[in-house]
Formats: sequence, structure tokens, C-alpha cells
Amino acid sequence: MSSGKPPKKGIEFDDFEEGDRLFQESFETMEVDPSLTKDREPPPVPRGAAKSRGEKRFVDLHRLTLEAAKARVDAEIASILGSGKLPVRLKIITGKGLHSGPGGSVLPREIHSYVSARYATHILSIDDSPSDVAIGGVPLRGYFSVTIGRR
Repeated sequence: MSSGKPPKKGIEFDDFEEGDRLFQESFETMEVDPSLTKDREPPPVPRGAAKSRGEKRFVDLHRLTLEAAKARVDAEIASILGSGKLPVRLKIITGKGLHSGPGGSVLPREIHSYVSARYATHILSIDDSPSDVAIGGVPLRGYFSVTIGRR
């Protein structure tokens, strides 16, 4: 007589150690398909596909005051502009402001405004501010990206 429930898949063990031993044994004897290893060649890029141009970098501003965060961003962008290797996509991690205290999140809003204004002549693209989409004053995203280059 059927209970109406689908049968359970997998194997159940009364003894966890026995299950763990069998798993380890099968894992150690497993053969790996050579095409799945890290050393393989990347697949060819299809004709007409967009190619990644430029370098990608990030700067993490967690636990910094607004002034220290501005200084860190200035140093990173100065380094990018001084390198001559443009364009560069910079991911600026502001955090969501969960530990900002009663005033709420500051860095997501202020750093985005600061970068937008100060580096406007070098910005090729910039994400919306993390503070633009928030629930209860807390941004859903704790970062934004900006592409720095020469216009």
C-alpha cells in the first residue's frame, strides 16, 4: 500500500561513522575527469562576444570613518590614474552600515556622492548608490562599482 509520499532518495545509515568512512573511501578512490581541472585552456570567446577590457580592483572601507574612507578612496583612485592602465573597474565596498549607530548608514550614501562629484571627469560608468535601495534605512547592497578611465 502506498503512503502517497515519494520515496526518499539517497542512503541512510544507522551509524554516522560508518557513513563517513564509506564517503571518505569513495572520495579517495574517485577518478577526476582531466577536462575539469584548473590547468585546462579557457574556452574560446565566440565571435562578436564582448571582451573584458581593463583591470578590476576593489577597496574595502569597512570600519573607517567618513574622512578616512575618503582618503582611502583618493589613494586608490590616484594609484589607478597614475598607473596609466585604463580603464579600471573599481569596486568600492562601503558596507551596509549595520554598525553605524543611531544615525544610520553614512558611507554608502556619502562615498558615492563624493566619488561622483570629485572624479566626474574620470568616470566612464558608475553604479547607483547603495543607499538608493534601502529597507528601514539599511541599504540592500554594501558596495558600488565605478569604471575609471579617460574620456
